[in-house]
Formats: sequence, C-alpha cells, structure tokens
Amino acid sequence: MNSSGLDKESDLQIVQNLRLKYNNNFLFGYININSLRNKIIDLREIIYNLRLDYFVISETKLDKSFPSAQFALNDYEIRCRKDRDKNGGGLIEYIRQGVICKRLIHYELNTIEAIFSELTISKKKWFCVSVYRPPAYTNLSNFFEDITLSLTKASSKYENFIVMGDFNIDISSLGVGFDKLNEFINLFDLTNLIKENTCITKDHQSTIDLILTNRPLSFQKTKVTETGLSDYHMLISSFFKSHYCRLKPKVITYRDYKNFNETLFLNNLKSKNLSINSENVDDNYTQLCNTFSEIVDKHAPLKKKVIRGNHAPFINKELRNAIYKRSRLRNNFKKTLQSSKE
Repeated sequence: MNSSGLDKESDLQIVQNLRLKYNNNFLFGYININSLRNKIIDLREIIYNLRLDYFVISETKLDKSFPSAQFALNDYEIRCRKDRDKNGGGLIEYIRQGVICKRLIHYELNTIEAIFSELTISKKKWFCVSVYRPPAYTNLSNFFEDITLSLTKASSKYENFIVMGDFNIDISSLGVGFDKLNEFINLFDLTNLIKENTCITKDHQSTIDLILTNRPLSFQKTKVTETGLSDYHMLISSFFKSHYCRLKPKVITYRDYKNFNETLFLNNLKSKNLSINSENVDDNYTQLCNTFSEIVDKHAPLKKKVIRGNHAPFINKELRNAIYKRSRLRNNFKKTLQSSKE
C-alpha cells in the first residue's frame, strides 16, 4: 500500500469541508448499513459532523425488540421506521429539527420496502421516495410497476421528484434488471446523480445505490463516501443548490468546576447558619435555597456559552480522529485490493 495515500483527505473529510462551505444548503443522504443495531455511536459521529438534514438508512435488520429510543439522535426525529425482521431488510428515516417533512402513507405499498415523504425546501415541495430492493426480490416487473403506480399518482400534485435507494441493479455495467430500471427512469424523465461505484467487495465494484431526480439542475456536489458503517456500501449524498435555514446556535448555562475545591465548599457550608429561624415553612425553604445558592455560586459560578444547534457532547477529538483514520484505512485497502485484481 502506498503510504502517501493515507495523507490524503478521507472521503468524510471532503464532505465535511463541503458542508462548511455550503453551510446553508440542504444536504440529504442514503446508506445501506447492513445492520444498525451496533453502529449507532459511529452513526452519530458521522451525522453530527456532516450535519445531514435528511437521511435514510436501509437494511437496518431490526424488529420490535429494538426500541426506537435506542437509535435516537439529538436534534433529529425518527419520522418513519419500517422493520422487516432482524435478519434482513428494514428502513429508518431521520429528519433534522426544523426540516418541514411529512410522511405520505397513502402512497406506500406493502409489496415493496419504501418510505414516501414530502420535503419542503425553500418553499418548494419534493416528493421523496427512499427504497430498498433486496436481491431476493427477482420480480423486477412487479417492483417497478408498484413504484410507477405511486409516482403516477403523485404526479397530479407534485412537480419535483427524488427517488433514492439501493436498487441492487448495477447501472455501471448495464447489469441484470437495467432495462427495467431504464424504462422507469425514462418514463418520469429522471436523471441519476450518482456517477461512481457505491458497492465495493473484494471481487467486484458496482453502482447500485442511486439518487434519481427529474430536477438534476437543483443539486450540486453529489458524493459517494466511505464511512466505515457498512461492509460494502457507501453513503450517497447531495446538496440542494437552494439555501435552507439552519438551526440557530444555542446558548447554554453551566457551572464552572475548574477551580472547585470540595473541602473548601463543605467548610463554607458548615460555617453558614442553616438553622430554621421562622415558623413559616415557605420562608425557611426560601432562606435555605438562597444561602445554598450563594455558596454554590461562589465555588462553582454560573457561566454561559454558545454551542451549535446539533452539538454532540460525547464526541471528543480523539474519538473523531480515530473514526476518520479507520474509514480512511478501510477505503484505501478496498481500492488497493480491487486494483491488484485488475
């Protein structure tokens, strides 16, 4: 392996830098994670740093024994979760606070794994479909007929469409099912924004995770990103060109324990007269609270600071760098392995 490759920016760092540059642009993404249950800490780190506004995860491999609270993210709402079972499938939709989004249940079908939502971006409504087609679903005609039915129904109300997901159809090699996918794309005048391989195994690379839209000029900086979250799949993401209002920074109040001395604090408490001086319970309680607060304020004063809207306090610099390094090494390993086989 060429060590110089490790000095390059990781895929995640590239997208993170883009997020800083396009801070007011709406960013959405999709990833086939191949089991979410043990990856929530890594997911939090990536989502908080990229500050995705809307993202969908497929192949969550969850069932009712896993409570949604286990996968909660600060400043995000789980708007929709569709489980198949713990052995395969499943979708979960995360929406950042402040994003105008509603689930469109009346468009959904039981025959396919998909989430239908309405996103409002800069006063424009987008009909968004997030889908997962498992390899075992071999009846492609029925699959695309079902999606076509929903989009045809939505066409009377919506002008802007996004269809994203893992189709398990390789468009880079015109693989099995490409003809059906291409018919669907042409029918709704869609364009695929993904131009790179999204699924990399030791034996093969393919482009099976797609973002399709009938408004390609509304998007920019579409990326395929190695995250280390999935065994083979990359995160696909894209920015809207239009600006979007971000969550405002928060002002929090906290106690500064930098110079706190427990011994001095306890001695100070003992020196104060906290005895009851009145028969009125309310007066005694108020006096006790005021006296105690004065002592606490002296030893651990209240301070204020500004934090970003999606602050993640559990992430430190060491953990962040370790996650970046792991993703970078894995990405370089996969690329080097594939190159050696060609």
